[in-house]
Amino acid sequence: MSLAVTVGMRAQLTQDAEGRAYFEEELARLDRALIAAGHAPHVEPATFDVEVLPYADHVPYTWLHLLRRAYAHTRPGAAPFAPAPLDFDPMADPLLDLELTVHLDAHLCCHSDAEGYYLPVDLAEIIDGDVTGGLIGSSVALVRELRAVAPLLGIPVTAAGVSSAVAYSLRETDQLDPLHRERITWGVLWATATASVASGALLVFH
Repeated sequence: MSLAVTVGMRAQLTQDAEGRAYFEEELARLDRALIAAGHAPHVEPATFDVEVLPYADHVPYTWLHLLRRAYAHTRPGAAPFAPAPLDFDPMADPLLDLELTVHLDAHLCCHSDAEGYYLPVDLAEIIDGDVTGGLIGSSVALVRELRAVAPLLGIPVTAAGVSSAVAYSLRETDQLDPLHRERITWGVLWATATASVASGALLVFH
């Protein structure tokens, strides 16, 4: 089972009338939730011309949880980070449990792991609303959190982001690398979150 990740959904549905109608209904629900929370409605672009890495379209659910676990280890005072064994359940890490039950402010960790939206604006906090997935995250905040966890994964990120060479190399991470699952997942989310910010389009989990 894997999580599909898409940016530029409206532009991709031009030839799918049924899918387009459903997405427009979703956008209306999203706007109602944003307005209720005191935010402006979202304007989803009809076109999308930002290049996204070709592999950045899905990731196993467990790998997402492993990346969330790594992020939990960036908190001040957290225990030293070490790669998880292959059969490790990341939800058993008490630091990740703290993210989900106490901190509740990480857009990477607290968003639905199966469906929902990341808005291309910087939100002070995650929005709880009557939308698919139940929570609206910020792709701007997601990029910031991905920057924070990158050093733990050995991923070089500069002020300008990551180079094309680094971006493509993440997908080719050797499976013998104990962090290959976290590194590939990081690459998928980095590619789609930065594309969301650059284009003004939603990052969609589905």
